[in-house]
Amino acid sequence: MITRRFAVAAFAVSLALGACSGQSAGQGALKPVRIIAGGTEVNGKYLPGGLTGVVAEQGWLKAELAKQGYDLQFQDMPHAIGGPMINEGFVNKTVEFAWYGDLPAVIGASAGAPLRLVWPSNAGTNTYLLVASGSPAKSLADLKGKRIALHRGRPWEAVFARYAADAGLKLADFKIYNVNPSAGAAALAGGKVDAFVGPIADAYRLQSQGAGRVLWSTKAAPRAWAQRTELFGRDDFIKDNPQAAGLVVAAYARAAQWASRDEHRDAFIAASSRETSEAAIRVDWEGAGPWKQRFSPFTTDGIDSHYQWVIDYAAETGLIKARPELARFTNTDLVAPAVKLAGADGWWPASPQLASATVRP
Repeated sequence: MITRRFAVAAFAVSLALGACSGQSAGQGALKPVRIIAGGTEVNGKYLPGGLTGVVAEQGWLKAELAKQGYDLQFQDMPHAIGGPMINEGFVNKTVEFAWYGDLPAVIGASAGAPLRLVWPSNAGTNTYLLVASGSPAKSLADLKGKRIALHRGRPWEAVFARYAADAGLKLADFKIYNVNPSAGAAALAGGKVDAFVGPIADAYRLQSQGAGRVLWSTKAAPRAWAQRTELFGRDDFIKDNPQAAGLVVAAYARAAQWASRDEHRDAFIAASSRETSEAAIRVDWEGAGPWKQRFSPFTTDGIDSHYQWVIDYAAETGLIKARPELARFTNTDLVAPAVKLAGADGWWPASPQLASATVRP
């Protein structure tokens, strides 16, 4: 298990090494542009996954930033401790951009992290509620008073709380075991808890091993309920370095346009499998609507309503003391010029509506 102390130390060392690499021989004193995203290590080298992986492989952003005197650095962060550590990085100005979840970002913004959403994701990320394979539970009501493994402060908490509220329940109606998803999945498999809430990676593994079955997921909910995982930037860096920030967002527009082509579907899923198994991803994304639309950044109405709910939930449950200003937090003004700079004008309809935001599959 990764301890917080070890994670802090490892993160600090990683940033220090990254800063040194930005000032290596032949480069001069380049200013670092650090992007955190989940990924994996291959032959001792970190490879980011998802759209960040496409950005890295295309190489366009690194080359363009170098022309402006910046050194692009991709950094990993284990999901088990990602949110709090990313928020610390934003506050301490050792991170410029990070691809992470909605609730941790709201918590960070409330605590003073100068966050701003710079590249929205229309796809959403599903959350799963599993019970043991032999459990008699047929609905959430059957789990009232039962033990549920749920990592507090992570995106799955807000999703599950929304589901519970829709069923006339609240988190206090359950015995919540606050553990990370890997530990929670193991607890369900070992009979230590009655249910588990988490992402597809752990849900798929439990199912594959015959140790759990899905009782509910956001696949059966309004699309607007799904957890959002997207690119956030440090607002002060964006204001002080508008050209560099514009290049970063344009690189994600380029990557999203590439990934949204039908002929690149399998290659993108393979890149995403650096974080989660390919089989799990295919199950998770099955029936999720038009492939191209998954990558559209023009979803501002859905973003505002989603984050307003997350902010309200976090405030009402005491996860945050101050509510972030929604208009500033979800300011996506960089998107349109970035799409134009990327040469992707007209690729996606410029509609502010979140695809299938109020339609149950």
